[in-house]
Amino acid sequence: MKFELDSQVPPKRREAIRRWRAGFAEWSKRNAFAGCLAQSAGCSGPIIRAHSIQNSRVLEAVAVDGHVYMFEARPQGVSLVRLGRQEASTFTGFCQKHDTELFRTVDFGAQRTFAANSIEQAVTLALRAVAREYWLKLNVRKLLGLLLSAARRNDLAEIKRITFLDDEHARLLMETGHDGPRLFLEDMLIGTRSSTDRLRRIFHSLFSQVKNGEYHLWRSRIYEIHGQGNVAVSSVFSVEFDLAGNRIGSIALHADVMEVVLSVMPMVDRTWVVFVYHKRFDDRLRRLFEQLDSCTEDRLCVAISKMILTYCENAALSPRYVEGLSVEARTSLENAFAQTLPCARPLDEMPDCDFFQNRVGLT
Repeated sequence: MKFELDSQVPPKRREAIRRWRAGFAEWSKRNAFAGCLAQSAGCSGPIIRAHSIQNSRVLEAVAVDGHVYMFEARPQGVSLVRLGRQEASTFTGFCQKHDTELFRTVDFGAQRTFAANSIEQAVTLALRAVAREYWLKLNVRKLLGLLLSAARRNDLAEIKRITFLDDEHARLLMETGHDGPRLFLEDMLIGTRSSTDRLRRIFHSLFSQVKNGEYHLWRSRIYEIHGQGNVAVSSVFSVEFDLAGNRIGSIALHADVMEVVLSVMPMVDRTWVVFVYHKRFDDRLRRLFEQLDSCTEDRLCVAISKMILTYCENAALSPRYVEGLSVEARTSLENAFAQTLPCARPLDEMPDCDFFQNRVGLT
């Protein structure tokens, strides 16, 4: 969950947000939204805990002994955490019926595999990634609403109960924003409402096209990397920089934010990297894809690994990779991921990691 924070946020308050972000995971285990995002009268059966990264083929390809690693915010900082693949990337955003119907074409197995020329599969993969991020933002918006209500009542005890913060950091969340009397939490809620509304529109656009079998509003760019790889991704993010560090996008409140969906799927002897984006961003993204197209495979592996580290929260890494890292290399990745939580950074500031090839550690 990468937040869009103003660059003027004081360091102490950033620390409070970091600690609160760790508490969010605990809060969401008990209070997460559980409902069908398809919002149809045809829903049947219970809401399920569905995988946003396919479990039986994609996560299976990177798992060792049924486990993968994911970045998680902890009170002491970001850590690469080992967890079971049955749990990894799951969310409660669909009923059984709609999860099965909507994603049948990307239910890969013996009878169905990924086809690089299938815009239907690319858009369906994008729908799954966006659904999970939309679901996550709905949870954040709910939590911020509860915190703001408590802050307006000056209810420090309730803030602490929800966030697991101490007195000092709970008070920092309750203070006014940098521009005057408005509560800082209110600033955060405004930004979260904006990003939630943006994801809602993207979700419904993708949902409508998948349901109707029409894919004319969306574009895909697909890269094939040899070897099984050590990473699986299902994520949507706002592109801000190209490979050379030039700013090409903005997450300002009223900007036309350039959202891109990335799916990374390791399958036996190759890894598919699938970018999906709205057609109105063709011109703005052209230079980025020209840069990716010009890369050798080794450079492409590093470039996309840096993009994952910079932008993607919903990414699973293989224990083959993580457990082969030195302590210094692992810490470098965790610190780099933590630095991008409040805002994106140019890719050349990221460690030269390679999540794809059968090399271990930083390049």
